Amino acid sequence: MVQKIPDLNPKNLFKIIFSLYMLVGMHYYSSNMGGYGLYLPFNVIGWILIASLIGLGFFNVYKSKILHYSKLQKLFLIGLFFFLPPMFYYNNELAHWAVNRIAFLFGGFLFLSSLIQHQFKDEERLKLVYIVLVGITIQSILGIIQYYGLGTENSFILSKKIMPYGSFQQRNVMASFMATGTGISLFLLCRDKAISGSKIRTWLILLIPFTTSILTMGLKSNTGALGIFLAVLFQIHKVRIRKRLFQYFFSYLIAGLLIGAVSPILMPKLELAASRSVENRIQSGQTRIALYDITFQMWKENPITGVGYGGFTKTFRNYVAYHIENIGEINPPGIVSHHWDHPHNEILLWMSEGGLAPLIGMVLFIIAYLIMISKWKWQDALPFIALILPILIHTQLEFPFRISLAHWVAFLTLIYVSDKEQTNQHKLSVPNAMIIPAISIPIIVYSYMGVTLRNNAIISRFENTGVKDYNLLLQVKDPGALRLKYDNYILKMMLDYGIEIKKEKSLQLFLDKAEEFVSFSPNLHVYQGMQIALNALGREEDEKALIGRASYLYPYLDEKSKWLYFAFKDMGNEDEAKAMLEKIRYIYPEIYEELYKYQKSPSNRSN
Repeated sequence: MVQKIPDLNPKNLFKIIFSLYMLVGMHYYSSNMGGYGLYLPFNVIGWILIASLIGLGFFNVYKSKILHYSKLQKLFLIGLFFFLPPMFYYNNELAHWAVNRIAFLFGGFLFLSSLIQHQFKDEERLKLVYIVLVGITIQSILGIIQYYGLGTENSFILSKKIMPYGSFQQRNVMASFMATGTGISLFLLCRDKAISGSKIRTWLILLIPFTTSILTMGLKSNTGALGIFLAVLFQIHKVRIRKRLFQYFFSYLIAGLLIGAVSPILMPKLELAASRSVENRIQSGQTRIALYDITFQMWKENPITGVGYGGFTKTFRNYVAYHIENIGEINPPGIVSHHWDHPHNEILLWMSEGGLAPLIGMVLFIIAYLIMISKWKWQDALPFIALILPILIHTQLEFPFRISLAHWVAFLTLIYVSDKEQTNQHKLSVPNAMIIPAISIPIIVYSYMGVTLRNNAIISRFENTGVKDYNLLLQVKDPGALRLKYDNYILKMMLDYGIEIKKEKSLQLFLDKAEEFVSFSPNLHVYQGMQIALNALGREEDEKALIGRASYLYPYLDEKSKWLYFAFKDMGNEDEAKAMLEKIRYIYPEIYEELYKYQKSPSNRSN
């Protein structure tokens, strides 16, 4: 007798894969290039698992022949389509660099839609929140291990800087995730009726404010501290519900803050590793304000079309250079010396690049959320807002979604949980064709991410060779999302090869490719390579012109750009070299001292 195969349950599979992502996938670490997005392997692994969840959503639709959708989802989808027009504007020559960002937004929408299709009950939605909380708990424990040096030197668990980055590798990203955990733990204290009868749930909830507060002090993150403060503030009116548990919560929170504050005093190496002076924090704030102001001015000059998708880096650099030459200095100096490819504010990025259309899209996102949250009484609405507030604030101060897929998934899951009318959603009959996206989306994502993971490993190995073993670089077939860094290394390879064989044709090919590169990403290192090539070719006039372009774009120098001073010296332009030295003297006195010694002792310059 043939035994009947049990019916496949997409909802249970969803819970399993979602748990697998939150408890394992998002913590994955391997040697990498640093940076953000798909440069970080845990994001690549994450998209493989999220694609599986999206596929399950479509599979559920295929099985039931019903598509569930909410008002929130409808407005989100309409908003998303407003992000597409700039891809076809007259200034779209760099728009291909925004394709991944657009795909990221639509991927998030499909994940949210997948959640809606499974029609989770109230208790099941609460379990999803618990799964997110456990994921944050794992990160917090990892951060504690990193901070107090409990790992091994051969493991990423022990950072060289003794910084509790978790697997995110970035201070504020870790901090906003921890702040989200604090908000969730307080939320569950209010909402979970079963918590009183479960010691595991109680201790899990109370562990988070303790570990996250320690880490926030260790990270010295203003973003994280603000997130924790607001997450608690928005729920403080609920304290009366479970007074004793709330007392424990605040006791653990305060204890964590005290331990975090005292630890650097008892262990000086912690203070050395995580040190951020008040002056440094103030300067960081001033830099951000200047960054926002300049980006807003860029948008004001192009309010309808923006500067074009992918055009922020180029336009920002030229805008700042023009301002300094024609109007006056920009303070603080860091706004000029740093290579900016994002204004550290998601709204400003889309506004400045895409103009009016994506701005309308973001307004629709906000309206959709406000309509959804308005279904609750204000006393109940505030805790739901508190869930997303730490990450939401972070998006206006940096770009956490670009760095961490986990933030994006947690953010959307918490929004989904906030929807009061999930049991009263609209239904739409659909054909059997829904099996196509259920199968094709995961396969496409698996293939793309598999190639990306392989390329990531190759380029990381290449970096570990001191960027010298070009045979490794040639193994990369299609760099895809890693193209920017890959092209940078290809340029270096072309330059080194041209210098080695001393062939004019090879060096000219490098110069042509480098010119293409700086047209959208005016990277100072590439300008330096171009100067070396022109010098090798004996094209003195072209070299002078190039140095003029570079010094125009980078009027203030930092550690990475001392070569301009030396270039002037090499070419006998003593007046320009002295002028450059005076700029450095004012902006970077420590570098000035170094260069002054070089000037007095040219024999040391080879160092």
